Amino acid sequence: PLGHYCVLGSKYPEPCPTGSLAGHVGLPYCQSCPERYTCEQPGTIASSICPAGYFCGVNSSSPEPCPVGTYSNRTGLRETSECVLCAPGRYCATVGLREPTGECLAGYFCEAGAIESFGEVDKAIPSGRRRVLLCPAGHYCIEGAEVPMPCPPGTYCTGNNSLPWPCTAGSYNLESMQSSCEPCPAGYICSPGGVVDYANGTFYATMGLSGCSQSEMLAHYQSSAEALAAHVADGGTVHACERVSQGSNFVCPPGHFCPLGLVNLADSPCPRGTFS
Repeated sequence: PLGHYCVLGSKYPEPCPTGSLAGHVGLPYCQSCPERYTCEQPGTIASSICPAGYFCGVNSSSPEPCPVGTYSNRTGLRETSECVLCAPGRYCATVGLREPTGECLAGYFCEAGAIESFGEVDKAIPSGRRRVLLCPAGHYCIEGAEVPMPCPPGTYCTGNNSLPWPCTAGSYNLESMQSSCEPCPAGYICSPGGVVDYANGTFYATMGLSGCSQSEMLAHYQSSAEALAAHVADGGTVHACERVSQGSNFVCPPGHFCPLGLVNLADSPCPRGTFS
């Protein structure tokens, strides 16, 4: 009968063992369960497609799960190399996943294949190369970061940053991608912080980051407008943008003197008997 085989001289039919099947009557032996399918029960008549998150070789009696750091939302995989590396910015913590577990923690960037929300790794596996790295100095990495973002002028990033830090009072930064800020020169007061250009009154506008409209992304993104438009057209997203504002006056005011790196203007009034 179907699902069974009968060797020469057998008294009773035997059910096909797991990993095999008999889709026709009168077979002297069972057929191998084909690759990309599974035959999990004895006496299988028809094989079942290998489920999503798993792969099935020849004679599969139990689908093998895609390993940690990978997933698959497709059915009918044949081998582990067909499992997909966990998507950039996400991690895959368990085996047999159909989609990533969640987003990587801020302060890290996950290129692909992350197995947890944090922790560095650089390792080759059959599906590709797993790479999760600490956010480098001069950059910041928000939650789910795929690549590090350059810290903008008026801020600094020492490494493992989830957001850029505005330069503290008494310092400034004209350049992006810096790990420290420069002391405010004598004759100026760089306060309360986030100063970009003390001479022209520009400063970093926000302590944090906020989502941006398409027009804002095109206006403020570090790359070219053409590159960003292509990125968005291909389904990419931009999580945040920065703004530099202007209109402040950081020149040392009358009645005070401002030495190098002055933090608090109240600490530097002209002494009695002098004026400015």
